[in-house]
Amino acid sequence: MKKLILTGLLVVSMNTQANEDINYSYLEVGYGYLDYAKNLTPDGFYLEGAFDVSEHFYIGGHVDKRNSGNSDFNRYDLSLGFHTNGSSNTDFYTEFRVGNLDFGNIDGSTMGVFAGTRTAFNDKFELITKIGVTNLDDIDQPEGNNIMIYEADVKGVFKFTKKQAFTASVESYDGKFGAKIGYRYSF
Repeated sequence: MKKLILTGLLVVSMNTQANEDINYSYLEVGYGYLDYAKNLTPDGFYLEGAFDVSEHFYIGGHVDKRNSGNSDFNRYDLSLGFHTNGSSNTDFYTEFRVGNLDFGNIDGSTMGVFAGTRTAFNDKFELITKIGVTNLDDIDQPEGNNIMIYEADVKGVFKFTKKQAFTASVESYDGKFGAKIGYRYSF
């Protein structure tokens, strides 16, 4: 009986510790690449960050500036998110974003909804998944003035200290492949 109780306490403490390794207050800078079309492969730098404002809510922002020589990809977002902050090593979150996208001849305001998971496998590695949809509004296109963009992202956070990490991710931007590498500082 004592072994069962000790095992149960150990599992609960491990899950609680893993969840403490999921931090929503961070600043990340990095390099991104998007294979959009045969002659349109913008690459460049991004900056993103977030700040935990309460036990379950965070605010954040994102600036992505990529250039392909003949077309720029510039995206700016502000976000409000909710996370479960559960007792296991996996945290579920949802995020609402508003911003602007300027890509080639598309220039308009954006509104997006995303959902995902953050799993701390241990104190050195975290996996972040995200899927969502972004609506581009007020654009001048032959298809109309609203376009829906479907997005997905899988990111690994490789922590070399409690506050510093390297990140690597793959993304799908409306079915087009992209990748990012970065440096994250958590506070």
